[in-house]
Amino acid sequence: MTDPHDPKGTPCEKTDASAPAAEAASAAHLNTASAKLSAELKLLLPEDPDKKMTIRDIMHTLQDRSVAVLLILFCVPFLQPIPMLGLSTPFGFVIGLLGMALALEREPWLPAFILNREVPRTLLKLLVEKGGWIVARVEHLLKPRLLALAAPGLPMRFHGINLAIMAFLLSLPIPFPWTNTAPAAAIMLLSLALLEKDGIFVILSYLAQLGTYIFFGVLGYSAYMAGTLGLSFLTRAAVLRTYYIGWEAGHLPM
Repeated sequence: MTDPHDPKGTPCEKTDASAPAAEAASAAHLNTASAKLSAELKLLLPEDPDKKMTIRDIMHTLQDRSVAVLLILFCVPFLQPIPMLGLSTPFGFVIGLLGMALALEREPWLPAFILNREVPRTLLKLLVEKGGWIVARVEHLLKPRLLALAAPGLPMRFHGINLAIMAFLLSLPIPFPWTNTAPAAAIMLLSLALLEKDGIFVILSYLAQLGTYIFFGVLGYSAYMAGTLGLSFLTRAAVLRTYYIGWEAGHLPM
């Protein structure tokens, strides 16, 4: 059997073809894995309040589910309309690195300074509680289906590229409502889809990405039009001021 969360499909456990009970247990694991996710998130909060958790510790705790769960957790702060300019850029950078690792079909890689970065307990508690709340409301909908959409190879590369693009949009310091929310929602949907090989959620994530592109397109066009109108207004104001100064000096007729 191959690891359902490994883009390369690297073997993660041995299965005896003559043991149908083992195959049934494996299928049961796939169908109930998402139900364990909300409970698994709680493991990230150490009982000792003084114990520090780093990104490396989180990835070690979650093991083969670490990439998808990290993507989900990193999207949590942005699922509200107010942009978080100081947080979106570093979080978007990390999401982009993980997305490119999927696109290149390489093992997830993060720089040492990120892996060794301590996550403040207050922030980790917020991510775990809010992330668990969200997952608990969708986990019963997740199940393996339309597996070709979440298969290793070309589909996974395509997903990785789109994750990186969404991460770039998330990291943009735009002080406008919903600019963080739209890409974060698309990233979270795709992460949930890849976590459980759910093709329906893959489709939903790409619909969310389409909405994100439309939103940023409208926002960019509106900014362009506002800039054009503003420049036109300033130009006309400068012309009128020049005319008025000339008229005051008696160089122009009334």
